[in-house]
Amino acid sequence: MSEQPPEQQEKAGTYMGLYVVEWLIENCLVPGETEAETARVWSTSLLETFCRPDGYTIHWTVENGKANLITTHVVLDTRHGEYEEKIFFVIQCKAPGLERQSSVWHEAAENLREYLGGITSDNRKFGAVAIGKLVRFYEFDEAAGSLVNFDGDGTVYQMDLQCQTITEKFIHFREHHLI
Repeated sequence: MSEQPPEQQEKAGTYMGLYVVEWLIENCLVPGETEAETARVWSTSLLETFCRPDGYTIHWTVENGKANLITTHVVLDTRHGEYEEKIFFVIQCKAPGLERQSSVWHEAAENLREYLGGITSDNRKFGAVAIGKLVRFYEFDEAAGSLVNFDGDGTVYQMDLQCQTITEKFIHFREHHLI
């Protein structure tokens, strides 16, 4: 994580183009808030890309103090002629203020790996660790049972400043999870 903050990307066409998301990021992703608050803000940011009319659902759970944000897609299984729900993107959320603790990043990634590894589905699975405003993206390697840095280098992005880049990743997950 670099000391110099990245430049502000264009907000139009991203979740930051919505006043409510920008307000939530500025006012709710601050030290002292909970993992559940991190999940709420990230959940709201996903709504622009993963729309209900297109079959997407977003929900979050808190189990054993761990907040998970789960994105699913309800699709028609043409083999059986029935709809089925596919979990394809999970965000392991951590409270703001813990961003500089490498052990928190490591523990969250391990929790994410275990969660994605427990999903029995033939679709691609993506994940992220979000600690406050910061996020790192992964893809689950089914054969190895491990997480692979989605960007190849484990880049950590800042939600409020790198909204174009993060939105592009959301779109990639939406467009490629059934491949």
